[in-house]
Amino acid sequence: MISSSRLAICVVHYGDPARTWRCLRSTAAVEGVEARLLVWNDPVPPAELPADLPPVELVTEGTNLGYAAGANLGCHRAFANPAVDAVWLLNNDATVDADAAVALRRALDAQPDVGIVGPRIVTLDGAAIWHDGARVAWPEGRPDDAEPRHGADGDADRDRDCDRDRDPTPYPVDFVCGCAPLLRRAAFEAVGGFDERYFLSYEDADLGLRLQRAGWASWHVPAAVVRHEGSANLAPRAPASRYYRTRNRLLFASEHSPDPAATARWRRRWCRRLRWRAWRWLWTEA
Repeated sequence: MISSSRLAICVVHYGDPARTWRCLRSTAAVEGVEARLLVWNDPVPPAELPADLPPVELVTEGTNLGYAAGANLGCHRAFANPAVDAVWLLNNDATVDADAAVALRRALDAQPDVGIVGPRIVTLDGAAIWHDGARVAWPEGRPDDAEPRHGADGDADRDRDCDRDRDPTPYPVDFVCGCAPLLRRAAFEAVGGFDERYFLSYEDADLGLRLQRAGWASWHVPAAVVRHEGSANLAPRAPASRYYRTRNRLLFASEHSPDPAATARWRRRWCRRLRWRAWRWLWTEA
């Protein structure tokens, strides 16, 4: 169980430092934080941190490790403190408040077999839902929203107005979005953290299914609300983003599909479409 003094917050930085400072400032009101860590996923660390930040430990390897390895580095550093039982991982373009932390910690504390919990994620202005619980759609292995009326992964339906009156009761999901998960120490150690082969994209879905196999549940907590700028550091259509989403989707499907034959048929169809799109792009760019 998590006591009020056994939480660490870990922010994984990439891109604009102003977003990271905003994220860290938003954590100042969260009570009972044993440690704050900032994993600096850029080759050049800051010369100094802004004076108005809450106390934070800077962790840097002098390179971009990717989200998966950066999160692992922060978790390992946090769990080196025996007083820390859980780590709240945050994308640097997220902002949080004390109420969200309380709701997440209460949900994790209530169920000893729950290894990870995640919040409802809304846009930075709070006007629309960005993410509201995750499932995996097979045979293609596509991460999707647990509630069909909200879209996911770029769907237009994602921008519907937030439903503030929805039942706030936590419920099980296939995985928790990597934007702001609260991860229990025992669950992290049971599966070895994130699979660093993913670098970014699908690492959260892979973690959820590996936790599931190890006997740990993942829960979505609608009462906890976190604001997220959304793809602020790497646009969805950027070449690097397209590459990792494509590569990692194939890796994820090959490792987790409940029906490998059906997934193999989907993969062949999908690869044909990808080749056609690549040829069409090359033809139009020539």
